[in-house]
Amino acid sequence: MLETYKNNPNEAYLQFNNKARTLFKTMVLDIEDTENYEEYNFLREMIRRIRIKNNYKKYNYYDEFKEEKRVISEIDALKVNDLENFENLMKTTKTYSESLKKMNFKDRLVNRKITAFGLVMKTLFLVFSSPFFLFGFTNNVIPCFLVNYLTDKIPDRVFVGSLRFVMGFLLMPLWYLGIGITTSFITHSFIIGLSYTILAFLSLFVYYNYRIATLKLWHSWRYFFKRKTEEGTRLKELKSKILSFFFEKNL
Repeated sequence: MLETYKNNPNEAYLQFNNKARTLFKTMVLDIEDTENYEEYNFLREMIRRIRIKNNYKKYNYYDEFKEEKRVISEIDALKVNDLENFENLMKTTKTYSESLKKMNFKDRLVNRKITAFGLVMKTLFLVFSSPFFLFGFTNNVIPCFLVNYLTDKIPDRVFVGSLRFVMGFLLMPLWYLGIGITTSFITHSFIIGLSYTILAFLSLFVYYNYRIATLKLWHSWRYFFKRKTEEGTRLKELKSKILSFFFEKNL
């Protein structure tokens, strides 16, 4: 490339940009099909979640990233090798995702075995553990709300998870420092301030997991009562059809 730069700088810049672009594409999720972007995005999350659950005992963010890139590359390959099936997949995915939004259902619940006994036991557990949630809510709701509020304005949902992690990493230490200073000032005791700050930090995990568990339980109850309706049956059929592209035909 040095020789190229000496003879033709513009050509050297072009070659450098192409190599940089190729390298960068291996490091990010790159959905080039803008027309079917929403369908690609929906499928990468849906299929990745199933594959991670079925094939990994332990996994990390990089494993999730690899599976999502794999899903995107498989859909790209289908588009090149079998355009008719690609269009069927896009159409089915669009219908399925729109139906989920219309009924306010979560994809993870469709075709999942749910029992009334299991839902009642989970409900009782959340009721009895609610005091721990209230403590976590009191001490963590402000920074969590702020992070979610700022990232909810981002149109491209692919980057939301990473941005929330970075913002939380920067904001939360300052928040807990403020809690520690305030508590120490009020109680006139550094030990009490430090102890309360540690409890507040630990309660973040209780608050986060309790909130997720409550949302999941709410959606589970709704799906339980509507799973055998015409709309619920149609969702099952659409999801099974989508999964057949990835788990039966081996793209």
